[in-house]
Amino acid sequence: MAKRPVLARNDHAATWLQAWEDLGRAPRTLDAYARGPAEYLALREREAVDPLSAGRPHVRVFVRELTSRPHRRGVNVVSIESGVGLANATI
Repeated sequence: MAKRPVLARNDHAATWLQAWEDLGRAPRTLDAYARGPAEYLALREREAVDPLSAGRPHVRVFVRELTSRPHRRGVNVVSIESGVGLANATI
């Protein structure tokens, strides 16, 4: 969790991730599991919204952000897609 301090600041997220670590998941698997919740919690912190009281409108904002952010590989991506946002399967 040192890599994603936002998870350590949320007791529920920290407990959830610790459970997966206790089950012996590989470090890269834990990183993959932690990425989404960390991004969501960071957004909730920026908007000063308690994640436990967040509702559908808050989740929609997060999904909208995921579908509109620039591709991490930049404009050099050669694909049919626009190079923007995450794939629906990833979301």
